Amino acid sequence: MPLNNFTKFIRKTCSAVWFVVPDGDQAKAIRRRLAAAGGVLGVHVKTFGSVFRELLELAGRLVPLAPPPLARQLIRDSMAFVYTTGGLDYYKPIYRLPGFVSVVQQRIRDLKRAHICPEDFLADAQNSPPRLYELGLIYQTYQSLLEEIAWADGEGINWLAVEQLELRPQFAPTWKLMVLDGFGSFTRLQYRALELLGERLPEIIITLPGTAAMTRAAQQRFKKTLEELSVLPNAVVEDFSPHLHLSPPLSHLEENLAETGTGKMSAQGKITFIEARSPGEEAREALRWIKGLVVREKIDLNRCAVIIPDTERYHPYLRSIGREFNLPLYFSKGAALDKSPAFLALLGALELHIKDYPRRLVLDTIRSPYFNLEEFNLCPESAALLDRVSAARQVCRKIMITKTTRITASNMVVITAATESEMKTVGL
Repeated sequence: MPLNNFTKFIRKTCSAVWFVVPDGDQAKAIRRRLAAAGGVLGVHVKTFGSVFRELLELAGRLVPLAPPPLARQLIRDSMAFVYTTGGLDYYKPIYRLPGFVSVVQQRIRDLKRAHICPEDFLADAQNSPPRLYELGLIYQTYQSLLEEIAWADGEGINWLAVEQLELRPQFAPTWKLMVLDGFGSFTRLQYRALELLGERLPEIIITLPGTAAMTRAAQQRFKKTLEELSVLPNAVVEDFSPHLHLSPPLSHLEENLAETGTGKMSAQGKITFIEARSPGEEAREALRWIKGLVVREKIDLNRCAVIIPDTERYHPYLRSIGREFNLPLYFSKGAALDKSPAFLALLGALELHIKDYPRRLVLDTIRSPYFNLEEFNLCPESAALLDRVSAARQVCRKIMITKTTRITASNMVVITAATESEMKTVGL
């Protein structure tokens, strides 16, 4: 349904409508478009996760959502428990590594999204390779820990919402319309929710790229999704005529993308292909082209856009070259927090105790411009002295720093022995 028709429908019916999109970025874009179309009342633009949480609250089940740090710590505790009970052999050499925790966390998310409970997974993994069976043990322990504290992770909230729909056939939200836009596929849990909601809501509209026939090569990845949605109760597949405002060359490119045996058409100066050796060169040429349009053809910069496939790869180049070309850039998706120097410095400081004060991390923390450690009589010069001492001798114990102790050449202590009684002071 085109957005203009959608807003007219809402204004006419004054109904409560849920507009569901894949992520927060698309939610912001839809809200901006609705506002530009004159605005509407009663429309909730949400992600699927928000829909599940709303359903759970409407059902009267208030389950606290475990924040990511807590979920991560519970996975660590689960692996430690399985290890101490003798159930971890295949993953024993790596189960303490932070990267392994992240991998296990992602695998558990995938299993929950596929609507596979720990018991079913363990039963199927009995005769499987050890890596799968041990993963099942970790999954089962992790889920038990969540249930003990009566919390749920993000996927667990979704699971509980679908469970309420299954156990309570009379339970139904009061929404008049639910629209899902921007999805190319759905998880098994989402399919199940759509199946149950389709029996209770007056209307659900799901948009997919392509046509009802899905004959083009570029549309094949949506074909399976359409087939699975078509079997939902009372499902009706309709084609909407596209309202594309494209020049003839761009329209021809869109219609024949990934097709073979198509005719050629003049680019008419609307399409230009360039060959670049790196993402940095791609970003430079794209911004050079936009700068030329702004300077020579007086095109408003607000009417220009750069579409990139990978934000992490292209963001640094675009920011740097944008400053070089004096082009103010707005990014629809901001840089990841874990790439911020200030955040990385804080994370390093918090990890000092966990990692037993490694040399390089200690020196980087003392030198960091984001910390003022004068209260502890630490300064960049202290880091230089520590660097010289640690290069000459091995530090086996932590040096306790008090507020009245200043690290200088006269009181620098290097511990070279394994016990307190064997400590030695080495002068510089």
